[in-house]
Amino acid sequence: MKVKYLSCLLLAAGLSLGLQGCLSDPPEEDKQLKAEVLLIDDYLKATNAQGVYYDNTNGIRFQILQPGYGVMPKTSQSIDAEYFGSILNPGGTLSPFDNDIIEDQLSDVKPEGLKFMYSIMQEGARARIFLPSKYAFGEAGTSGVPANSTIVYDVELNEVVRSTAEQNQFVADTTKIGEYVREDDPTAVKDQSGIYYKITAVGSDLSPTPYDVVTFNYKLKLLTNDGPSANPIQSSTLTQSLLGLIDGFRIILPKIKEGGKVTFYVPSYLGYGASRDQSGQIPANSILIFEIELTDVVKPQ
Repeated sequence: MKVKYLSCLLLAAGLSLGLQGCLSDPPEEDKQLKAEVLLIDDYLKATNAQGVYYDNTNGIRFQILQPGYGVMPKTSQSIDAEYFGSILNPGGTLSPFDNDIIEDQLSDVKPEGLKFMYSIMQEGARARIFLPSKYAFGEAGTSGVPANSTIVYDVELNEVVRSTAEQNQFVADTTKIGEYVREDDPTAVKDQSGIYYKITAVGSDLSPTPYDVVTFNYKLKLLTNDGPSANPIQSSTLTQSLLGLIDGFRIILPKIKEGGKVTFYVPSYLGYGASRDQSGQIPANSILIFEIELTDVVKPQ
């Protein structure tokens, strides 16, 4: 069973569920949580589950069964998703209790653990998440679910629904990018996300997933009506969990390996959107051009 620990990475990305700090084990005082985490881990071991991510900050475990290709949803966005819920019983059997389609804002999804899973999935992904009752239905339970039940959800994120303004801006941006690359960068290819990219060196060894820490050298320009900005507005080296970066990075960097180089054109929807970046250097609705050299990939331990 391949083990990947995510506690500190999820906290760094602002995605953990309520407990503070990076812990090696669940809190000692929470006996119910500890018992359920043991139940989950025994099940994962018995079933020889592969590619499991362990968040020991809250006891949640999850597997990405099918990688996605698009954005991770914001809490203000609506999603089109599906789930199949089961109770994980003592002894390691599963009892189905619910399945449904979600067509709602992510902020309204319940329980909290299910919302958490969708928030770290890319559009098009399938996953399985194991939730201690604290992040499911707790001591109260719900219809068909007894109190303190450990829950397993098989989930699929079909679509992150764009607002009319987001869709209009996306069409305008991808049209502008397409016109530019046809004339000035014809070897760039279009990803299904709408990003155009050109790999100049594939690299070797590890390719990152959205849950890895990466180190890369980058140059950033903006694509305006007059073409790319004459000089990079940013040029630096960065080490960061991909969970904490814009969607464009999570979509494109997995296409290369350590030592790889890629240039890509990011529509604003997959960049900083209708907001300025924190540095103030990137205006709202900016099309981004990145030149990246990926130097290191660190898998969660």
